Amino acid sequence: MKVENIRNSYLGYGCTTRKNNAFVRTASPSFGNSPASTAARSVEDILKSIFPNRNALNFINKFEKLKGELGGILITAVGTGFVAPFSIAFNPFVKAKPDATEEEKEELSKTKKYTAMRQPISAFLAAIFQAGALGPIDRFLDKLSNDPEYAKNFWLELDQSAIQKKEYIARLIKKEMKNDPETAKLSNQEFKKELDARVKARQAEQLNAIAEGLKETGEIKIGERALGNSEVAEYVNNVIENYIQRAKKLQNSAEGLSFYTKRATDLINNKDILCDIFSEDKLTSLQNKPKELKNYLLSIRNKPEYAGVQEILDEIIVAPEQIRESRCYRTIARIQKIEEACGGTFTPERYLEKLTERNDLLDEKIAELKGAKIEDLSKATQESIKETIGKVAQACAYDENSAAARDIFENTNTFQNDLEKLGAKVRQDIAKFYKEVLEHKYKGFGQITKVLIGVCITLPITCTALNWVYPRFMAKFFPNLAKTDKKEETKNGGDK
Repeated sequence: MKVENIRNSYLGYGCTTRKNNAFVRTASPSFGNSPASTAARSVEDILKSIFPNRNALNFINKFEKLKGELGGILITAVGTGFVAPFSIAFNPFVKAKPDATEEEKEELSKTKKYTAMRQPISAFLAAIFQAGALGPIDRFLDKLSNDPEYAKNFWLELDQSAIQKKEYIARLIKKEMKNDPETAKLSNQEFKKELDARVKARQAEQLNAIAEGLKETGEIKIGERALGNSEVAEYVNNVIENYIQRAKKLQNSAEGLSFYTKRATDLINNKDILCDIFSEDKLTSLQNKPKELKNYLLSIRNKPEYAGVQEILDEIIVAPEQIRESRCYRTIARIQKIEEACGGTFTPERYLEKLTERNDLLDEKIAELKGAKIEDLSKATQESIKETIGKVAQACAYDENSAAARDIFENTNTFQNDLEKLGAKVRQDIAKFYKEVLEHKYKGFGQITKVLIGVCITLPITCTALNWVYPRFMAKFFPNLAKTDKKEETKNGGDK
């Protein structure tokens, strides 16, 4: 990554070097609990960027297909088939009676081994029947709840025809693409890429339709039916609570206020030293060289003249090497932000006051959001829902002419200065929350249904198959364990 890219991503206005006794200015983020401008990165992307051995993470990801019900069935089958037999065949607690003959001991050993062999056969049959039944059951349930023709007669709470399941959409689009001469001739990789793009587009289209319905009527429409107003109102309140929690995360705790005030004091008091350590010339020579940068910082950290910034240097030294360089630039950028916050003249008291004002401004937003909640869900109407969405958008709006508001809310996504975009975002978030709730409800329904089908249908079939296959398998491949010795009958009294 180029230094220029790092600056554009992370830095704010601050001194990065001295040239002609003037500080070069670069773009800058907030100091303290700054907005998460990098929040769009997924957890997986972040892990990959800092994981010491990315190959290990890629290896772990290969087992992703084992998650869920299919993975549980296969893992259980492996455990039953390869682990259970040994514990049965060599069970130390099942012993022959003390006065048993060698024949009796041998017979007991054969019996234990014969019983043990039932486990892998049972596991194999269970995996075939249970795993084999999952696909058809899933497709049958998906058809009932996702196809508009069937879903209209399904429970409204589980009707997914308006926001269809991703796997169901993928099956439909895959079929469409295979029937299309243009897409049917694509390579496997191109086909998959196009399929993924179309699935995402279809999902976005369905979410937009739900959001548009909220805008027009204040309802969540599913075909010809609609969710109850109280249920929609509950979703609205949950989204508001989500926004409240995000606002709280932007606030500084009492410990945070103390830490950032002390850190600001250290930065300002050592401004010249830090601007020298992280000068443009020095950082340019170490660009994209994290190890060399670390060695440079280690070489100066214990020098007496740098005693006041040792803690700051230590934090940068132990930072992941992928962000070490950006931390150097951000440290300088924060100095300028602190001075700007204090009107050009820094004092710890003045900076603490500014941080406290930041918390107060966030408290106001939190109060507005709390006040926008629908108090009595049972009395919610379509109009009150639309009105509440408008209030939420107003509460999330900030004055772009206010430097303090920009410092807190800029790039947070939840809080914006465009009221129309905010209204659309709130409706989208409500639609996404409904989708999430629907997925959880359907997942629970699907699991219960599969358990009932398993107990009433799959399990009896598996047991019947096992009782038929097991003795025949043993007689064919392990006749020494399967056969029963018959004792010769002797008759008392001699010859006739």
